[in-house]
Amino acid sequence: MFARITSGAIPPGKTDEYSRTMREVVIPRARELSGFRGGHWLIDRDAGKATAVVLFEDRRSVEASREDATSICEAARARLGAPELKVEECEVIASVDAEERLAA
Repeated sequence: MFARITSGAIPPGKTDEYSRTMREVVIPRARELSGFRGGHWLIDRDAGKATAVVLFEDRRSVEASREDATSICEAARARLGAPELKVEECEVIASVDAEERLAA
């Protein structure tokens, strides 16, 4: 599995609009990306920062989705008037949910 991690600042007073934009624009479009496996959209309201971690089936899927992901991010940035975003891609080497425990 691979992840695309996108982070950036949220303009002052736009945290509620950010949340709406993620639910109404970004997440529905992200679900349509080939190889999409899930995601987490995070917000630090006090610091005015946001981070998205979007998971993909494999390296090929994350690479193939770059152009569409850029389009999705640009639509959200335009709606919010947000500054430039930082984007990273990396391999997921382990994943644990609340029901699982790592072996000792």
